[in-house]
Amino acid sequence: MKKKILIHDAANYTSKNINKALIGSLHKSHNIIFHSVHGSLFDIYQKEKPEYILLSASEYTQEFQDFLTDHSNDTNIFLFIDMKFDNQQLMEFWNSRPIKIVANKLYESQYSNCIASYGNMYSEEIFNNKRLKRNSKIAVMLSSDNSKNDIVKEIIYPNNIEHKIIAFNNPDFKSYVNLGILNGPDLSIVLNTFDSIIDIDQQLYLEAQACDIKYYDLDNNNISLKDVISEKRFKKLDNNLEEHTYTKFVNKHILQHIRT
Repeated sequence: MKKKILIHDAANYTSKNINKALIGSLHKSHNIIFHSVHGSLFDIYQKEKPEYILLSASEYTQEFQDFLTDHSNDTNIFLFIDMKFDNQQLMEFWNSRPIKIVANKLYESQYSNCIASYGNMYSEEIFNNKRLKRNSKIAVMLSSDNSKNDIVKEIIYPNNIEHKIIAFNNPDFKSYVNLGILNGPDLSIVLNTFDSIIDIDQQLYLEAQACDIKYYDLDNNNISLKDVISEKRFKKLDNNLEEHTYTKFVNKHILQHIRT
């Protein structure tokens, strides 16, 4: 009989992509229960008795806390930690329970029971070179930290430069050229049709490389953004993309902990 695995349908981008890779790898070998468990975690467990449960720390609730207290010895619980926690008591609790933690590399040292850590990853199914016709526009991927976005003001309306600038991914940035949040597929289209990208947080380099878009180099703080553009200062992106996919991470680091 196939073992059951309960996967919480978390809202954050990293968890969604890890969940998608897990389901793709496990759907033939396991019975998968996949939906949000908020308000129903105990009920699902009592009814289905899954051998494996995958939860996201970014959506951690008192319900999750109570469940780990009552059942972490009864089943195999994975906790994906994709953000920084300053609650020392909570982290000590996680370290004291027989659970398997998967954490961002920035935080892995805080957890004694971390079975796997990850850095930047991308979805190869969404981000690839679609061979589309490119325009002459520059896409600006804004930071969620609006203070970092001030450097963009010198190149956008009304301070026009030679290129047309369109900004994305921070609805709080006040500008006529800010078109708001992009989902994954829409971001892929932008990366396949725009001429180049200014990535304020320098976090989309894998997606940019996969889509073969020119990626401005922002490493030199002594040069203005206007000069970076006029001097065509692009960063050479030469990562081994196959090593940075969600599928690769799941197959290499997670599946070994899930028995058939």
